[in-house]
Parts: sequence; C-alpha cells; structure tokens
Amino acid sequence: MNKIYALLLFLLPCFGVAQHALAQGGKTTGRAYLGYAKYDDQIWEWDGLSLDHDAKVGCAIVLTREQLLPYIGGTITGLRVGWDTSQQTGTYEGFVRQTFNGEDLTTGNPTTVRYNYNDSNPGWNNVPLTRYEIPADVEQLVVGFTTRLKKDLCAIPLLYPHEVPNSCYLWVEGDVDASGNPNWVDMCQRGTLPILLAIQDTQGSFNFLPVITSLTTDGVVLTETASSGLLRLRNVGSQPINSLELTSRQGEQTFSKNVSLSKAIAVGTASSSIMVPICCFHSGDVEFSITKVNGNELAQPVTTDVPFIGIPDDVAAQYTRRPLVEYYESENSYMAPRYYDEYVGPSLRGKLGRMTFVCQHLDDQFMTGDDDATVLALRLCDGDSSKVSIPAMTIDRAMSTDNLLFQQNATTNPMFDVLLEPYATQTFNAALTHPTFVGVDVQGLLLDGGQTLNATATADIAPGILPAGQQQRMTVYLMEREVETDSQLFWTEEEKTEHQGHYVHANVIREILSSPEGDPIDGDGNSQFTYSTQPDPDWNADNLYLVAFVHRDGALGGKAMHVLNSAEAELTLDDGIRSLATDGAQHPHDATLYDLTGRPVRTADARHGIYVVGGKKTVIR
Repeated sequence: MNKIYALLLFLLPCFGVAQHALAQGGKTTGRAYLGYAKYDDQIWEWDGLSLDHDAKVGCAIVLTREQLLPYIGGTITGLRVGWDTSQQTGTYEGFVRQTFNGEDLTTGNPTTVRYNYNDSNPGWNNVPLTRYEIPADVEQLVVGFTTRLKKDLCAIPLLYPHEVPNSCYLWVEGDVDASGNPNWVDMCQRGTLPILLAIQDTQGSFNFLPVITSLTTDGVVLTETASSGLLRLRNVGSQPINSLELTSRQGEQTFSKNVSLSKAIAVGTASSSIMVPICCFHSGDVEFSITKVNGNELAQPVTTDVPFIGIPDDVAAQYTRRPLVEYYESENSYMAPRYYDEYVGPSLRGKLGRMTFVCQHLDDQFMTGDDDATVLALRLCDGDSSKVSIPAMTIDRAMSTDNLLFQQNATTNPMFDVLLEPYATQTFNAALTHPTFVGVDVQGLLLDGGQTLNATATADIAPGILPAGQQQRMTVYLMEREVETDSQLFWTEEEKTEHQGHYVHANVIREILSSPEGDPIDGDGNSQFTYSTQPDPDWNADNLYLVAFVHRDGALGGKAMHVLNSAEAELTLDDGIRSLATDGAQHPHDATLYDLTGRPVRTADARHGIYVVGGKKTVIR
C-alpha cells in the first residue's frame, strides 16, 4: 500500500446519505445513495490516488448494520462512483459482499467510467448491479469496485473529510495476507472514497428519514421553559420535509411542539440551522426527539441526548448575570489594536458596565510567556488548531453566535469571528438575559506602596443545581487597561514604514493569579480564594484591576468550559482610598459619586480628587 499516493482535495466536509425521489407504479418511492460521500460532492480532476506502476486495485467502504437498518427490504440496484481524469476513461467492476474477500452478493458487467466536464457533477458515474434485496439479518456490507490503474494516471478521487471510519479501504494487486487473500488496508486518513450504494425504495418504507447532524444549545437555561436550540438535519428519506414535531423528555415529563419550516428540506440535502424549542425540567440530559415528519408519526423517533443545567425561576431571580466577553488577538500585530478600535470597542460601548471584557493575547508579550491564551484557544476548539481563527471572540465560552446570525454549520466550537453591528448588540443583549445560579465577587488590596497585591475572590453557588459529578472552577486575572506598545511584526518593509508606531491595547492580562485552568471549587454554597503577588513596577498601577469568573471544569474543552458568571473590581489602596478610572469608554462605573460634603456629582463632571462611592473614599485621577 505504500505505493499509493493521495493528493490533497479541498472540499467541504460531508457525511451521510443522498437521495432523490421518483414515481413508480403510481406510488411515490425513492432511491437512496448510502455511503460516506454526498450525492453532489464536487470531484476535482487529478486529485486522488495514483500508482508508480500499472496494477489492478480495489476500493471499498464498509456500511454497518446501524446504517443499513432503515433500508432493510430495499433493493440494491447499483453504485454511484467517482473518476477524476478527463485524459482517459476507465473500467469499474462493482461488487457488494458481506466481507472483504467473501462471496459477491451482487455484481454487474464491467462499466466504463469517465470525467465529463459537461455533467452537472463531473466525475460521478453510475455502475449497474444485479438487483439484491437487503435482508433483515444483515450485519454489514462491503461495497466497492476493482479497476486497473496505469502508472501516474490519477483515477481514484479522494474526498474530504479524512479520518472517517470505514470510508476508505484499498488493495493493490500483489498485496496478499498470510492466506493468500487480497490484503485490504484501512486508509481513511487519506480521505473518503466516492462510493455510494444505490438502494431503491419500492414500498415507500423510508419516506421520512431525518438524521440529526448537529444540535447546539445555550446549555444553561430556566427549567420548565422552552429555550431555543439550533438544529441541523440531513433528509435521508424519499420525501421533502416541510414540518417537524419535536419532543423533549426527562423521565415522565414531556414537552412537544410542531415546527413548520420556512423552506422544505429537499431529498438528499442538508438543512440550514433551524431554530427549535427544547424544554429542560431539571439539570441533566434531555432526550430530544423528532417524533413526526410532515404530520406522519415516526415508528422510530430520531433521538439525541442534550445536556443541560436547569435553573428554577426563583433561584435565577437571586443572581445577576455578568457575561464574560473575550477577544483573542495576536498582540504583536499592529492590526490587533486597530481592529479593536475600529470594530470591537464600538460594539461594546454602553455595555461594559454590565459585561466583563478581556483581551486574550496569543503572543504573551505582556503576560507570563506560558502561551496560556493559545492553550485556552485550543481547548475551546477541542484541540483542533484548524478551528482557531484570529482575531476571534467568545461569549461565556459557550455561545455559538455564528450559527445563530449567519446560518453557518452548527458546531460545538464556541469561538467565532468578531461581531459587527447590528449583530453585536443583538448577541450581547441575548447574553445578558441568560440565567445563572452563581454569584461572583472579587476584591484587591495594594499594600506596601503598591509593591504587593492581595486579592480575594468569592463564589456563591446555589445548591442542588449542578449535575452530580460536575465541578466548577474559579479563574482570576490581574488586568491592565490602556497598555501602549511600539512592538509590531510586519510582512514587508513597505508595511512597516506605513504602519509602525505606538498602539494601545485596551485590556491586557498581566498575570493569572489562579491556575490557568482555574482553581477547583469544592461543592455548593460560599467559597473563597486568596492570592498574593508583586506587580511589576513597569505596570501602570492606576490602570490595574481584577477580573474573576466561575466556569465549568476547564479541562473538559469546548463548551464544557461554560462561564457561569463574572465580576470585575478596581484595586483598593492600603489607606482605604481606592482608585477609579474616569474613561467610561474603557471601564465605566455607573455608581453615584459624592463629594466630601455629601453632594452628588456626575462622573463625567468629576475633577481629580477624593470622592465617595458606595460608602468608600475614592480617588479620581
């Protein structure tokens, strides 16, 4: 097998079954194309498998019993397969077997295959097989073809994605096992083979077959209240889908709702994101099911489990939610602060008094040098670096706003592109309405003329809400606002000449006082954490402040790092007088100011001096 080579193919990911409807004998029936590619995947010329010598090869996929169950009783009529060069035609001999080297259950005559630019889907070919009915006791089917490849002639295309189990098995003439049988090798890391099994539905038995490809939710919701999820389906039945009945179940408690689709899901296609209602009755998994399609009850409802933290109304009313908004940037790029000034900052104005904002710098120029932000970004994307896009944002490390606003593929990845208006306001307002069962507070005291900082963070967690076995963590940052830098990286000298200069980073993490993944919180109720550090003398003490937030276990990755609440506080000087910034665009405080005679003063009108805020003396600098 080491003589087979694969070229990269840049296609959208796909998986599942493609179908089209047809009429036969007055009954509406369909034909399914079952495999790991899509019916309409684009095949690019000269992208695929080649040999450095002439040889016969075999290509196959394995369809499991679970995949075949909906199609039992259907009739296999042929294959739909790919060819990727217009320079020469080829010949495919299709087969269907129970095992790789077993008996052929159905075969056909050798079929000429070609790459025709004039086709709507160039490269795809139909290979007829003798008719074979899928039996009730089927365990698996090995589906594929053999062909003869010529040296350096690409003939077998590979599709994206890679690493899909059972999607690519290869054999080269002369490669045999100890028993002398062809040695089929799993090569799914190279890609997905364009092999689809054609199954005709002569009885209309798989008319309505939706498959849930993804379902994303907020994860923390009010109990006994329908919340919204984003559902994506693939229609693998033989009829278009116009409406769905959706049912949420926990134990004996159920909630059902019929949803009419604004656009029908055509046969063999995937839906865009569909806003669907889901009801959670208590913390734990909700069994979410599609129970009817087009008003027809499904004999086997399509079901998936959705984990929730459910908060009763009376508990949520005791807490105020302060979302954590994080902006991920490369601090050595001159474009990062400009991007903030032009896009991120304006969308946050007027909201920072109710939200906590943190810049996560991936270069660690200003911070610890331990690549903490890079590690965090990778964890949020479940270790897949291809999903990390900079600059990016997260809200509570949980919201999938790209899916909601732009109807893109639903994903468990909570990172998304920077929000622009009007989407930013819509999304931030939505985040502010999310319930919580956690209160957070943080305080900081500067001692010894500012040489030492003592910080205290507290968490107040309502009992009986978090599902058993789940842990929460406290993370605390020492922050500095308005950090100037003249250190930037440039691609060209021309770019350096034009853009080099001083730039300001709005909110910089100077030090992670807790462990980077957060310190574990022991159970419900009140917990307190204390930290001490020596701020760097080069930092501007007047611009230092603290951020603390409680989140689910940071080691889990993805949305399991959900932030449940946050807090932010200025530092108090050791004489009992604390510092207060006046720049409302960067760090607004809506608390009423009083002068030392007790008269109220508007923050915007306050001059430098000592005022009283919340019963404490405060210095305005």
